[in-house]
Amino acid sequence: MIKSIPGLQRLWRQIDLQLNNRCLLCQQPTVRLNHALCACCYQDLPRLPPGCQHCAEPLPQAKQQVCGRCQQHPPHYAKAIACLPYQPPIQGLLAQFKFNGDLACGQLLGSLMACHLRQQEQAALTVNPVLVPVPLHRKRLRQRQFNQSHLLAQVIASKHKLRLDSHLCQRTKNTQSQRELNAKTRKANVRGAFQVTRTLHGQSIAIIDDVMTTGATVNEMAKQLYRAGAAHVEVWCLARAAPPR
Repeated sequence: MIKSIPGLQRLWRQIDLQLNNRCLLCQQPTVRLNHALCACCYQDLPRLPPGCQHCAEPLPQAKQQVCGRCQQHPPHYAKAIACLPYQPPIQGLLAQFKFNGDLACGQLLGSLMACHLRQQEQAALTVNPVLVPVPLHRKRLRQRQFNQSHLLAQVIASKHKLRLDSHLCQRTKNTQSQRELNAKTRKANVRGAFQVTRTLHGQSIAIIDDVMTTGATVNEMAKQLYRAGAAHVEVWCLARAAPPR
């Protein structure tokens, strides 16, 4: 949870938007998604093209069902569900939430995830999974003061009445940020970085992540969750980014 009050300017902006029901993107009046987006901005959000049935990476050919990466190296998780492409305005909203502590943006992004799961992926909710956010290392958590994946998971759990367990998986290694690493290095960077804190007796798990790029982080988590006894592990991410080559 956030331990300190956001900057006064951001706090007043959030309160003003909430009181006046103004769209976070265009500032026009709105009644959609907890008064965060107007109907026009919601309709203009970018949509993901058809993706790999395993990792949700957008596919170049419509008839293709599995990407080349998953054909060669199938992921440990059963499937990934991505809600939106990692591009404007989602990219900017996520940066505002993640790095500036803008809770209004975080509430909106969590609501978009919950809405996508309800409208597009009904089957995802039938397994009644326990939501497990991608954990931050304690040093990174002290620096940022909150875990963005945990806050997204809170919104989804509330809207779909699912159980959230933020203590089930811990990050035991303070790994380097994945953003500047290539695909091969990302996999090595997170190897052995997670520990599951209890035995899972055939439970279904949904890993909650903000941005999925190569999937190395969630794949390592899924491996450890299955080792602990999980019966089914999925990945639910807010945004899908193109993997680096």
